[in-house]
Amino acid sequence: YSFNVCATTSCSSFNRIGATVKYAGSPGVIYVDDHQLSGAEVLGPDDIQQLGGLFDNYLYAADTSAVVREADGNNDLHIAILVTPSVNNLTSDCTNGRIIGYTFSNDLVPLARGSNAREMFYTMTTAPATQKCKAVTRTSALTALPPTLIHELQHMISFNQHVLLRNGNDQDVWLNEGLSHFAEELGWRT
Repeated sequence: YSFNVCATTSCSSFNRIGATVKYAGSPGVIYVDDHQLSGAEVLGPDDIQQLGGLFDNYLYAADTSAVVREADGNNDLHIAILVTPSVNNLTSDCTNGRIIGYTFSNDLVPLARGSNAREMFYTMTTAPATQKCKAVTRTSALTALPPTLIHELQHMISFNQHVLLRNGNDQDVWLNEGLSHFAEELGWRT
């Protein structure tokens, strides 16, 4: 499969990457970027199955029962999760934190610039240390990704509800982030 991924934090430009399905569940489908960072630990098949099962069986249910359902504009009944070094590359200096994942609302608008025309979000993967960033080890990735999955799902739901279904404005950032952190808490409790 081939996807557009944001090349900058503002998503003003895009890179096209190839990815392979490594988990096909319901509703989650995890794609892993075909290009992995040299020197990084690997998220193995069991790790991807664990993440997919966690998303399908706990995180998705916690988020959608507390909020509402996501859009399904392409009618495939799936949410694509792309694990890609492109997310890691958005943070060149980790002194003030690191981007772990994101949702790109244009993906829910098929004709929008850079859209992948599906319900989708993006997460970091394992990465070696750089001069300004600590390594993302297999263990640290497996710790960071579950809350990221439920956090980004809430952002996707929020955009669908406020903008696409109600023809309004996106939620204020502070409230949207607060709800995503609340979703993380719900996920942890399940």
